[in-house]
Amino acid sequence: MIPPLIAGHLPVGRYSCSLEEIESTFVTAPAFRNSQSRPALFDGLLAYLHEWEEAERLVDTKVLMSLWIGGGFTSDKLDTDDVDVSPIVNSRALDNLRGQAGSGRIKALYSHRTRVRNEYGVEPFVVLWRPFTTLKLQEHDSGAHEYVAVRGMMDDFWQRRQSAPTKGAMTEEDAEPARGYLEVTV
Repeated sequence: MIPPLIAGHLPVGRYSCSLEEIESTFVTAPAFRNSQSRPALFDGLLAYLHEWEEAERLVDTKVLMSLWIGGGFTSDKLDTDDVDVSPIVNSRALDNLRGQAGSGRIKALYSHRTRVRNEYGVEPFVVLWRPFTTLKLQEHDSGAHEYVAVRGMMDDFWQRRQSAPTKGAMTEEDAEPARGYLEVTV
């Protein structure tokens, strides 16, 4: 369920929801009736997810686990430039596909950010998921360390509100959580 916005943003936290809820809250809601960008961006998000489905079908492997969605698209901003996402990708499944026909098509969906943004209006910041079985960091291998670090970094990032006018410029003043983001399980 998507909670009501507070001061134009989701409350701090991660909220599970469906694509239908995103559409009704951030595309077709009366507040966005006059948006010039949101309908096309949502269609681009759906096309992006369809491309994931097609790529996974070709390699007969489920790779995309969920999608975190944040940034301006999940705010009260009438028109936004893109849909910022973190595809949560099963790194073990991806490793098993290495060198197989079709694996490059999957990798392109998260590693070619500019192309994906231009084609779908979606800007991906990937999190390569992997299971871990202990909370003792000293017992993790380098892959588990990287996963935990990137997942935490992206969780932190999606909850920031940037005060700098330049997109992507992060400051220490913006570090405290100030907004939430969404998660769609696919």
